[in-house]
Amino acid sequence: MAYVRKKGNQVAIVHGHRDPDTGDVVQSTLFTFSSKAEALSAVGKGPNNQRAHFQNLIQAEYPGLKLDWAAISRGVLEHLDVLPDSGEYRDERLAASFKKSLWAFTREIVQTNTQFLAPPSKMLIEHKEQLEFLRDVIDMKLELIKAADVGELEDNSEFHWDSALRGPEITPEVEEMASELYRCGDYDAAAAAFTLLTGSFPSYAEGFNYLGLINLDRGQLDEAIANFHLTVESGRKFFPKRMRKEHYWTDHSTRPYMRGLRNLALALNRHGSYEEAMAICDKLAAECNDTVTASVHRAAILLNSKQWRQAELSALSVISIAPMEGVIAGFSQFEQGRLPDARQNFLYAALNNPLGVEMLINGRAVKPKNFLQREDYNGGVELSATIALYLASRSKKCKEFFAYILAQPQVKKSLAEVSRCAISHSELKDTTKHRANFARWHELQSVEFAKILVESMRAV
Repeated sequence: MAYVRKKGNQVAIVHGHRDPDTGDVVQSTLFTFSSKAEALSAVGKGPNNQRAHFQNLIQAEYPGLKLDWAAISRGVLEHLDVLPDSGEYRDERLAASFKKSLWAFTREIVQTNTQFLAPPSKMLIEHKEQLEFLRDVIDMKLELIKAADVGELEDNSEFHWDSALRGPEITPEVEEMASELYRCGDYDAAAAAFTLLTGSFPSYAEGFNYLGLINLDRGQLDEAIANFHLTVESGRKFFPKRMRKEHYWTDHSTRPYMRGLRNLALALNRHGSYEEAMAICDKLAAECNDTVTASVHRAAILLNSKQWRQAELSALSVISIAPMEGVIAGFSQFEQGRLPDARQNFLYAALNNPLGVEMLINGRAVKPKNFLQREDYNGGVELSATIALYLASRSKKCKEFFAYILAQPQVKKSLAEVSRCAISHSELKDTTKHRANFARWHELQSVEFAKILVESMRAV
């Protein structure tokens, strides 16, 4: 339910709902008016009637809420006396701040004498890649202005409601520029970009997460752990005051926090900090209801710390959702001497991730030919790094056992067929052939087929 209340010399539209767990009423502010002129325009009573525009903006920002606009308008008019006649709006303040910051930055650049003085030159060299990224952002912004019609550049509201609802944030196109550098593997440029962005926007949780991923890929685990801690701390600030666990992740505001926890558990595991990593897994499960990710991380942690039975149980609890966990289950069962179970679970993982398992066991795999195969291969690369401590210490018998499974003719034939099905899935145009290919692919990747392969190996 939405209603209107006074907030000092402002008037706020707030939404209240009863928390089903605690029974308490939870309030969140949807919008705040700063002047009589703004409030009257929003309810359609001022000389500039923008009621429809205002209501559309609020509904777009909060699509899940059903708002009684007649009641809201009455509430705004009832509290109109607390508002000043006019107010300073966000874009007006931004314009003054922009000029001040631009002039200050210009003075710093102009006064930096790189011809005769070493310290200024070193400073520019130190920030070279950040300045290059900023230059690219400026070029992109200017191109957008150049390409836009004049009408598109005119503000459609004298009160700047669009900007007020968005708040201070990284624009999607700038984040895409920085994240593309990471995806392309240009870690130096990506690190410079996200360092600049997190320095400029200290609450930019995703920026800290990207810095953590860069350091994780570089093997700089202490730095990665510090970055992910910052991701968690920054991401937690965006949460509503109360939220039911089943709503985590579906609400986008929770995602930076949950990504931070997931990656922190991963980094702590690779670092060998198993107790801390398990504590993060407990938080993922208990606080965020993310039991699947918690179990996946626990399985790897327990395998690295040689707790075979617990690792097996954790892997098996999610193997139907994450078939690659069959590798961890298989390794754990081998260490317990349960070889038939180890064969079956390992084969189930291999049939679902043939390139990833081949890379993990033999250190090589055929070159991926499409998106699905790249995802398969990358899964093997990631798991290899995650259980690197176990892989480095396993016995020669263990290595030979799993390599022998992959080398069997009937296994090689089945894995080759799985790869062909994966390639054909995106290439077949004929509907009948596509369905038949998908059915066969699904059959090959089933637990039942893994059992058949185990039996064929026993017969040989």
